[in-house]
Amino acid sequence: MYKLEIVTPEGIVYSDEVYQTVVNTADGEMGILENHMLVLTNVIPGKITIEKEGQEPVEYASTYGVIDVAGNKVIIL
Repeated sequence: MYKLEIVTPEGIVYSDEVYQTVVNTADGEMGILENHMLVLTNVIPGKITIEKEGQEPVEYASTYGVIDVAGNKVIIL
């Protein structure tokens, strides 16, 4: 599990511990698990899928932005 935050100009819309996040980037679809390597890349329009253990996945719409993966913290702006 790792900390995921989704931040918009209006503020934080999601902040919780998650198992996996799948996001569309300029390089293609990227799945992020615990202890993922460092990444800083562009997010493109599509969907963000968030998975927590033992729960149904939750989806958010995304537009252009940035994803920062560092240690066990992921921030999507």
